[in-house]
Amino acid sequence: MTAEIAHSTPPTRELVIALHCSGAGAAQWRRLGEAVGADCELIAPEHYGCDSTGPWIGDRDFTLADEAARTIALIDATDRAQHRVKRLLVAVTAVMAVILLD
Repeated sequence: MTAEIAHSTPPTRELVIALHCSGAGAAQWRRLGEAVGADCELIAPEHYGCDSTGPWIGDRDFTLADEAARTIALIDATDRAQHRVKRLLVAVTAVMAVILLD
């Protein structure tokens, strides 16, 4: 007799996208990452000027739309359920991304 082994795909974790201002970094969301734990995947995209991203090297003047484009690409690249967290007082880039997405 051969035993069948049931294989199941684990459920995909919901995505939490934490958006900070251009002058801040993803590290500010560390405590949020601890709070959501393994239930969600936390992503905090770095902006131009951060060590991990580097400076803006476009062939024209930098705009908020350029900053928002990185976040929009991240959001558009997934079909998972998403929660977006924005810093209230420094959310210019986050608001621009949301406006451009709608």
